[in-house]
Amino acid sequence: MAPSSIQIDSLAELRKVEPDAVARLREAPRSAHLFLMDPVGALASVGMVLSDEAVVEWEDLLGGSLPTLPQLTRDLLLSSTGGMQIEVRIDGILPAGPGTAESQ
Repeated sequence: MAPSSIQIDSLAELRKVEPDAVARLREAPRSAHLFLMDPVGALASVGMVLSDEAVVEWEDLLGGSLPTLPQLTRDLLLSSTGGMQIEVRIDGILPAGPGTAESQ
């Protein structure tokens, strides 16, 4: 059963749902691989849909554009049945920010 979809409209909202996003990415190993190449697409693949504004805020935080892949490439990666040669473990998706436990 696919997880319910969550609309994320700001960086603050993304911070609030980050633990759930990480858990969803961990449950979908191919999405964790995809996260390295297309973080917004990977989050969408596990039901975490970011608005354009949330993406812009995330890019501003990082000081540059997030990488993206064409939809066909994302679909091929997610539907691939071959074994992966490397395991990707996602522990977080955002750098520590003001007011977060990691920044204190």
